[in-house]
Amino acid sequence: MTDAGGRRQKRQRGQIETLPSGALRVKVYAGVDPLNGRRHYLRETVPAGLNAEAEAEKVRIRLVNEINERRNPRTSATVNQLMDRYLELLNVDRTIRERYESVIRTHIRPLIGKTPLARLDAETFDAFYRTLRTCRSHCGGRKFVEHRTEGEHECTEKCRPRECKPLSTGTLRKIHWCLSGAFKDALRWNWITVSPLDRAEAPKAPTPNPQPPPAEAAAIVNEAFQGLALGHARLASGDDWRSPRRAVRAPLGLA
Repeated sequence: MTDAGGRRQKRQRGQIETLPSGALRVKVYAGVDPLNGRRHYLRETVPAGLNAEAEAEKVRIRLVNEINERRNPRTSATVNQLMDRYLELLNVDRTIRERYESVIRTHIRPLIGKTPLARLDAETFDAFYRTLRTCRSHCGGRKFVEHRTEGEHECTEKCRPRECKPLSTGTLRKIHWCLSGAFKDALRWNWITVSPLDRAEAPKAPTPNPQPPPAEAAAIVNEAFQGLALGHARLASGDDWRSPRRAVRAPLGLA
């Protein structure tokens, strides 16, 4: 392509399309999708407005730079597709597999399963974990009445306001381990170049709270007391407290 002066213009990467709503959609080719072999594009929409064209051009340049620096997702796959592939290749015993399948089916797929990997970031996972810490049923803390039966009826004492129950810390960590393993695989498979999970705040480990049975606790205390008493006895007798053997004194004239 040449301009009016006969100079050759550099071909622009990406394109900006005007949508029926007036918004602008930026589209940049990002290579071949390793999952399905199709052409992969990065897309982003800029709302309509006075500066929409300038903002769209900034977005186009940013997406091109991400591709050049290999910071863009390589696939349009969703979290569900990543989980499917992860479970297909997971090599663990049956018990662990069943636990992973359970948390994926119950919590990961319903909340973020349809989200493309390209749209995940630390904020997505922070909100995901906050939802689970609020209520294991993913209600988001909404207030409503749990009725004893469906349809029209007269409420009784069995129709009560629902109480949210947060997901346990142990289950939250299982979910995090599962996601962490899946995204490590996605990095190895070149589905993504950066794991958004690395920037998210991981669920905290539970605070240790050892509670031995009364008999075991008494035995531990007695053993510690006996050791302390033995040390005092050795000090009183002149023994070297650092060794079970009596201290050896040098003969006179050699000291």
